Amino acid sequence: MRKGASVWFDTDVRRGSTEEHKSGYQCTYGWQKQEEGSFVHWVPPGLTSEVGIPINKGKIYISNTSPPTFSKAYLEQFEQDFTLFIKLRSKELIPNARMVLILHGRQGGDPSLATCDYWELLSEALIAMVAEGLIEEEKLDSFNVPYYTASCEEIQERSVISIAKPILEKAIEDLVNEGLPSNVLTIADLGCAFGPNTFTVITTIKRKVEKRCNELGVKQPELQVFLNDLPGNDFNSTFKFFFENYQQLEGERIGEDGKKCFIAGAPGSFYERLFPKNTLHLVHSCYSAHWLSRVPPGLTSEVGIPINKGKIYISNTSPPTVGKAYLEQFQEDFTSFVKLRSKELIPNARMVLILHGRQGGDPSSATCDYWELLSEALIAMVSEGLIEEEKLDSFNVPYYTASCEEIQEVIDKEGSFDTKQLVTFALDIGDKEETNM
Repeated sequence: MRKGASVWFDTDVRRGSTEEHKSGYQCTYGWQKQEEGSFVHWVPPGLTSEVGIPINKGKIYISNTSPPTFSKAYLEQFEQDFTLFIKLRSKELIPNARMVLILHGRQGGDPSLATCDYWELLSEALIAMVAEGLIEEEKLDSFNVPYYTASCEEIQERSVISIAKPILEKAIEDLVNEGLPSNVLTIADLGCAFGPNTFTVITTIKRKVEKRCNELGVKQPELQVFLNDLPGNDFNSTFKFFFENYQQLEGERIGEDGKKCFIAGAPGSFYERLFPKNTLHLVHSCYSAHWLSRVPPGLTSEVGIPINKGKIYISNTSPPTVGKAYLEQFQEDFTSFVKLRSKELIPNARMVLILHGRQGGDPSSATCDYWELLSEALIAMVSEGLIEEEKLDSFNVPYYTASCEEIQEVIDKEGSFDTKQLVTFALDIGDKEETNM
């Protein structure tokens, strides 16, 4: 199978220290724990307008005529159900157990693709029955199937959060063990996106803080959580999800003093300062820090001709200068990321990052095959006259899959952090003829 390597590390910030940071780290390949997933178990909420009018009239599932809010509602319901399924199975399985799941999915990013044509055919049949008076139109318009064809990426992200959960919990445990300097624990989730993912992370943090404080017999702090992403992110949907599920987050623990977890937005690029100095206790980021601040400079010749023609990322046909340009941009951005967070975090705070990475030294290795496939698709669109060749040749993705060594080098050189753990794990993302690592 093709793999997408991911990297996480837990860091202990020690700012102002002149000692050399000799950080030991461990690179482990393969699965740390087997996790799982599920289909939608009920029709998603949000499939009607504010006044109760169905927003997907004449259809029973996501189609190419469905409004964006419709497919978004299905995705959020799937993520909620899949998370619950994973959590329940993790309680039932012994350590190092295995699970094999086979489920309907899709190969592309669009859930209305041909993989769901049977729902289109069924919709057409039901419309014909409405025309013949066999079904009331109102009943068809209000009917939607509780089903979702997830992509590999959607399933993978849920799996990644679950696999990384022990690392996050250990960071929180160490933080509480060392004694919290105030009655408020301030947390930032960088690149939060929208939907249940960030809710799952914050719930995990809150539960672990409560559990460890109870074990130590100390007062539980209130949580101030900042959700960060670019200004174009759908924060409204995120806040709405938190509002609708707040009772679950508190876990029936709202007492006389009211709620204990406070959520706020912090829009902006994490390649800039986001918070005042010495204010954060914990930073978390999942699947965000591999995105660069810009397309690397140096991808054109001195006379402005693209040097990576027909490709949108580093490939095995790219000249060496392309890989070098991407590495230098990653080093610049990741150094900036680490330096900025060291200013915002208090001494001995923690940071847990999860990002796409690679297991080998070659950035054009199989972990990036999806960019190759996308390049081939775009080349086909050029041949059909759908895209101008010049536009394809000048397009490159602002993304980099770093190796453990490249990440560690930046951390050591910047000098603000000690690395507690640096781990890679493989996720299956495609062709099952190859073996897992």
